[in-house]
Amino acid sequence: MIGGRPHLNRAAIEQQVGMSVQTQANLYAQRKTNGHPEGVRIGRVLWFDEEKVLAFYRDRARAKQASLTEVDRGGDPDELCDVATATKVLGYTNESTIRAFLTANQGYFPEPDQVESLPSGRLHRLWKRSTLWEFADGRSRPGRRGRARPKT
Repeated sequence: MIGGRPHLNRAAIEQQVGMSVQTQANLYAQRKTNGHPEGVRIGRVLWFDEEKVLAFYRDRARAKQASLTEVDRGGDPDELCDVATATKVLGYTNESTIRAFLTANQGYFPEPDQVESLPSGRLHRLWKRSTLWEFADGRSRPGRRGRARPKT
């Protein structure tokens, strides 16, 4: 408590919002342009008004989520989708986004729910719509490998 109000240090903020101490420090250093709340230094530790700092990080997470592609939540959750359909469900402009996730960012995009071997030897990957929706809900921001932070 500082001035009668609850305050958090960076370690406590990390536990609350799942953001590393270093990322918090970077955002604080840029506070004049991003609106990060001011801290109160006691010794070597910065303390932040709990209500203000959690509101800042919640608003920031909402803005990031809003910048992601719009997901089509229509259809049967158990319907299997190929890459072309998955592209449309996730709101991507073309199939290369998913193909890049599968090759360059292994572990980011979900494993297919079903894989079929075609006569040509190629694999035909299929995902349930529900699998794609779950992936979309876990995205943190475009072009960044990661997951959404825990909700506070």
